[in-house]
Amino acid sequence: MKKIYLISFIVMVALQLKAQYVYDEWGDIIPFSLTEKYKGVVKTDEIHSMVLPSYNNDSLSRINNNGKGLDELGNVFAAGFYIDTLIDFKQNAEFFELEDGNLWVYTIESRTANYLSIQIMDFDVLPGCYFSIIPGKYPYEMQEPETYLYGEIPERVKERGLDRSVDNIKMVLEYFEPKGTREDINYIINRITYGYAGGFGQALIKSIRF
Repeated sequence: MKKIYLISFIVMVALQLKAQYVYDEWGDIIPFSLTEKYKGVVKTDEIHSMVLPSYNNDSLSRINNNGKGLDELGNVFAAGFYIDTLIDFKQNAEFFELEDGNLWVYTIESRTANYLSIQIMDFDVLPGCYFSIIPGKYPYEMQEPETYLYGEIPERVKERGLDRSVDNIKMVLEYFEPKGTREDINYIINRITYGYAGGFGQALIKSIRF
């Protein structure tokens, strides 16, 4: 009887955790900050966790590509520079206690970025949770949010860590834990990349009025 009760309890919890997600018409998870239910609560435009300086991208390109400006680059070229970090995600992220669970949001931005990238070593996701990387400014027709779930982490990410970029002037990192999550996990952002060439961010920069 105890075994049957335990199995029933596990199934019930699994169903509850699955029910936390919000899906779009194609079956992809919608991060809570983009849902109708929470977009008025989790206002990522008002979150500015890390604001990088503005740079002259053409000058950076010329310095690192033998004098070639952005409009002179070929197929192979230097496109960005690394910023080594040890950022404790949960400690520095904006925290939201929602009806469905707990949400942490951390943003990285630069008004001149062609693209932005982060690296998180030892990356994994707990059951029922998700970790999303979202282009922070609209429109972002070139790129949709990328969401990682328990049991669906690619082997290359498990072996080498998460290394992901957005062709955007702002990156939003969103981590969700449903109510009842008993384990604890945190993320350390080991590296940020500022991209001055190679992405589609320049088109976005021109379409946004600051």
